[in-house]
Amino acid sequence: MDLDEIIITGALGKDLNINHAQQIGLIPSIELNKIRVLENGALIGASELIFSLDKQKKLDEVREKAEIINLANWPKFESVYMNALYLRRYPLIQSTQNGDE
Repeated sequence: MDLDEIIITGALGKDLNINHAQQIGLIPSIELNKIRVLENGALIGASELIFSLDKQKKLDEVREKAEIINLANWPKFESVYMNALYLRRYPLIQSTQNGDE
């Protein structure tokens, strides 16, 4: 898997046991040091946006590139979505860090 990092925010991340989430397939099995939990990720992002002109410019760039896609118009969406709802176990990656609390 080509993930550099997983960031989990909000109430979900606050009490989430990373090892258990990986075991049931809720999140991919990547090294634990590549997983960050930010309890107030939305607040942190909003604060950075308010106080940083560089972040505001970056947001404007992303906004210009963004495209609205109505998935209801894609005939296969419902079947793809329903199939993706089933959690699948990922092979676990052994790590030197302990994610159990």
